[in-house]
Amino acid sequence: MRILVVEDDELIVQSLVATLTQSHHTVDTTSDGVSGLEFTQVCNYDLIVLDVMLPKLDGISLCRQIRASGASVPIILLTAQDSSNNKIIGLDAGADDYITKPFNLQELTARIRALLRRGNTLVRTQLEWENLRLDPSSCEVTYNDQLIRLTPKEYSLLELFLRNPARTFSSGAIIDHLWSLEETPGEDTVRAHMKGLRQKLRFSGVTNDPIENVYGIGYRLKSLLDEKKKKPKSKKPLQNTTSNQTTISNPPSIKQSQQISAIWQRSQEKLSNRVTNIELAVAALLQGVPDSEMINNAYQDAHKLAGSLGMFGFECASRLSSQIEQLLQVATSLSHSSKLHLSELVVSLRQELQQASTINSGAEVKNKPLQGHLNDFTELTTRLQQSQSSARVLIVDDDMNILETLSEILKPWGLEITTLDNPLQFWDTLIATAPDLVVLDVEMPSISGIELCQQLRNDPIHSGLPVLFLTAHSSSDIMLRVFAAGADDYVTKPVVGPEIVARILNRIERTRLLRNFAQIDPLTGLVNRQKLKSEINQLLKEAQCHNQALYLVALQINNLQQINDKHNHSIGDQVLSLTGKVLKQTFNQQVVCRWAGAEFILCLYKTPLEESKNLIFNCIRDIKEKVLNINKGQEVEVSINMGISQYSQDGTNLEALYHMATSRCKG
Repeated sequence: MRILVVEDDELIVQSLVATLTQSHHTVDTTSDGVSGLEFTQVCNYDLIVLDVMLPKLDGISLCRQIRASGASVPIILLTAQDSSNNKIIGLDAGADDYITKPFNLQELTARIRALLRRGNTLVRTQLEWENLRLDPSSCEVTYNDQLIRLTPKEYSLLELFLRNPARTFSSGAIIDHLWSLEETPGEDTVRAHMKGLRQKLRFSGVTNDPIENVYGIGYRLKSLLDEKKKKPKSKKPLQNTTSNQTTISNPPSIKQSQQISAIWQRSQEKLSNRVTNIELAVAALLQGVPDSEMINNAYQDAHKLAGSLGMFGFECASRLSSQIEQLLQVATSLSHSSKLHLSELVVSLRQELQQASTINSGAEVKNKPLQGHLNDFTELTTRLQQSQSSARVLIVDDDMNILETLSEILKPWGLEITTLDNPLQFWDTLIATAPDLVVLDVEMPSISGIELCQQLRNDPIHSGLPVLFLTAHSSSDIMLRVFAAGADDYVTKPVVGPEIVARILNRIERTRLLRNFAQIDPLTGLVNRQKLKSEINQLLKEAQCHNQALYLVALQINNLQQINDKHNHSIGDQVLSLTGKVLKQTFNQQVVCRWAGAEFILCLYKTPLEESKNLIFNCIRDIKEKVLNINKGQEVEVSINMGISQYSQDGTNLEALYHMATSRCKG
């Protein structure tokens, strides 16, 4: 399970991490309340341990803010204050348990186990699946009462699935649960641990694998009810089955099967011409008059056929194309027998293509429909659609068939797709479309996808853009080159619909989450200084280009320290939070930032000066009125100073405008 420890005593942190890690928990640590809040907004924790006396934001206030966000994660408070009043305050703030220092580590771990059981639908002290048992108190796994020795990660994997029997976990979700933020494993690491777990279970006599693969999505615990119901009977047609699951009208897969079938019908002549080019090149090779350009073109055609045919579901034809591609790569050094074998492969490929061309409907296009995975993707797509803009994807591949098919697969999931078949136009298209994710083919004419990825990673503006690679190659050498170039993910052709949808949606959501974490101030919900700089620099360029008015306003709460001293830090935090909320509501069309501490910055663009001043004065009055009664029984008075600078009269860059605005701050 994943646990967050927010504690500023390094010795206590070290002891807790050692003890919790020994119990196979993944532990993240931080030493102040503000960072603790940020951690909870980035990761989903199974339990949080908070010290009460924390710098920047105390544990009680942090607990209240976590509960105010709607999170139900179990929280344990640690404190040296052993009074019933303090315990009451902590429990009323939303804590589930309260332990005083010094504490016994065994007692703490027992309380943690109790809370984890309480917060889960599985309330038993042992987790079970058939005769497989996991005991969280002893960290032991047994099958038919025989001990199974697992590594810490294998144990954590099994516990994750046993505690969440109805949930499907992608590799990314498993990484989020079982690895700390400092660790950056890849999906191959998850697969390796999963393989090790399955092997040890099988070796211990577990003949029925408790964990099943969900095609294109990830892994989940097998349902024991479904296992019992399994009988050797014929499958009924899908339309005659019933389900209690929520359905979505007009599922994307229905339209996709028709549209992909239409693409297949349009593509047959082009695919046939590619086979013809290969036939001519192989014939020249057999006659002993090979043309290097002809051989190279045939190699490229075989490479494209391997991806295209596989995507349409013709796996045998795709495999033949891959074998032909490998032989053409070393065509000039082939022996006579190898050339004959190459010729036989080409004949078989032509026969497969002729057989495939007889298909007149989408029924045989075997790119597995997404219909069975709608519920798995709906939550992801809903979260993406709730953001300020829909997700944009740029796909670069010199094979138009793959571009068309991928576009049809991805568009129904709310993604804006831009396709590009000429990699030389990559940078112009990238700047024009500003995608959230780039999909690159490895091999393309003029410039490869690996070279484009390397250029992206060296570009200061686009270096953080997620990149997913597509290729018909599955060799470890290509995979190493791809990840060395800076790729985030890797999908082999033929592309499977559910897999690429899951990978793209998960990658975009995770990137946006991390970007939001880096750009948003957690206390006020406003953009931070780093984000402000990029937005204002863009507005300054527009103001210069269009000769528009731009004002920078500095607002300073100059008695925040006195409020903290008189009322406590939680009241001071509420003052900051409320100020941010009022500013955001009043200037929702402008850039509003928490610059640092008790200082806020507004960038007012295309707004007349007098109108801007009136809005600011009204906003300050509104803040003072709302702050007055936030501490029940005791009035809170806030003092706010304001200063304004104007582009270009007071400066032409952010630094100059900020300096002038702050120098003019007065009440």
